[in-house]
Formats: sequence, C-alpha cells, structure tokens
Amino acid sequence: MLMHNPSYPVEVDRGKLIDSANLSVTEAANRLGVTSGSISNLINCHTGIRPEMAIRISIFLNTSNGMWLNLQKNYD
Repeated sequence: MLMHNPSYPVEVDRGKLIDSANLSVTEAANRLGVTSGSISNLINCHTGIRPEMAIRISIFLNTSNGMWLNLQKNYD
C-alpha cells in the first residue's frame, strides 16, 4: 500500500468522527446530512474531502473548514 506523508485527512480525526463519538457510519452520516456510502468512502480513503464535506465536518467537530481543505490539499 502506498504510504503518504501527510496522512489522509480523515485519518487525522477518524477517531473523533466515528470512534470516540461512539457513532456508527450510518449515525455519523445522519448527523452530517450525507449518505452512509459517502462517509464510508471518506473514512476508507476512497474519496477526498470536498468543500461541502469540509463544512459539514467542521460544524460537526467544531473545527475550521479551511483546516480540512488544507489537509486535503497537502495530502493531494
């Protein structure tokens, strides 16, 4: 598997998004207002963080959407 430095953006806060919040993928998707497939693709590194998703995650985690976009830009 190809390793990236920096890490894939969702690896940075997957614990907050799913694990430590004790949410399933479906519950996280419902809270973010997206499909569970979208979250699954995101946390499994099949898709990147787009601006709309950055906004949703930043609201959910009380972070900056710019942070998520910068993490994605650095990863790309």
